[in-house]
Amino acid sequence: MDNTHELEIINHNKQVIDDILARTVEKSKRIVYENQPEASKKALVSDMSYMAGWYEANHIPWGEVKKEHILLFVIQHIEGLPPYVDELLVRAKIKARLGPHKIATIERKIASLSHMLNLYKMPNPCYDPDVMELIRSYTNIVGGSQSVGDAITVDELNKLIKACDDGKVIGIRDAAMFLFGFASGGRRRSEICDAMVDQLKRQSDGNYIFLMGRSKSNQAGKLDPKPIAGRAAMALNYWLDVANIRSGPIFRKIRKGGLITDKALDGKDVFRIVKHRCELAGLDPDRYTPHSLRSGFVTEAAKRSKPIFDVMAMTGHNSVKQLMQYYKPGNILHNSAAYLAG
Repeated sequence: MDNTHELEIINHNKQVIDDILARTVEKSKRIVYENQPEASKKALVSDMSYMAGWYEANHIPWGEVKKEHILLFVIQHIEGLPPYVDELLVRAKIKARLGPHKIATIERKIASLSHMLNLYKMPNPCYDPDVMELIRSYTNIVGGSQSVGDAITVDELNKLIKACDDGKVIGIRDAAMFLFGFASGGRRRSEICDAMVDQLKRQSDGNYIFLMGRSKSNQAGKLDPKPIAGRAAMALNYWLDVANIRSGPIFRKIRKGGLITDKALDGKDVFRIVKHRCELAGLDPDRYTPHSLRSGFVTEAAKRSKPIFDVMAMTGHNSVKQLMQYYKPGNILHNSAAYLAG
């Protein structure tokens, strides 16, 4: 099907999308852009751009949002977008690839739209009971999104570190990043990317205190110290010395030829590094994500019977329920509670 005309419509209406984003940013920057983590800001802008493009590609007027629109959005993104709509969104570079979305991605985009509608005090059908029931039904059919991935516990971590031992500066960086992310409490990839040298306090014994700032679970931005000790501290110190990093981002992009830039890694970089090193380590890259470090830390701590509130102090979780979402028990017969009867 010739979809040149439809693509021209999307490109022609780019100014409309930009205007919508500009108004959203203008009205919400005090609340969202100054008081949310950087990753949340980027997600809001990206999601709103996507929603506006989807409306245009489906020839639905971008005005009052109706319940029927949200139901159609969910159905299309679970069962498959019409081919010409899918192709248009990819060609317009507001969708990364052809195919359906995970349920978690659909829910996030709807949440972003809901946020924008509430800001403008517009009718908001995003959480209409019919919409919620449809999402629940699809979740039962296709299963929930498994974005956390399998746990990278110490066994997997050791394999990843070994895979980084390639004699190159990029391997030194990646090993330090893995150990930093795991040992400091299972840091999210946004927290790894945002980590700055001035947040590090070197201790007399060679270990570090990392002063965590604003994060997903710390919206107020209160400094929250996390220890980086043992081989994680040694790997971090080695990376900083080799890279001659004295200020700015800790973990940086490296160009071909080993040139270390002053630009911090971004979330896509961390995702790519995890997949690449898993492949080199003989681990199935489809089973692991950057969040596997977080679930791995929680799982390893549970295996070693560490006090749960010590674990929460490291991860930053505010409740045991939140923490347990990251626990991956593995072989059920290894559960320490399996032999209580003797």
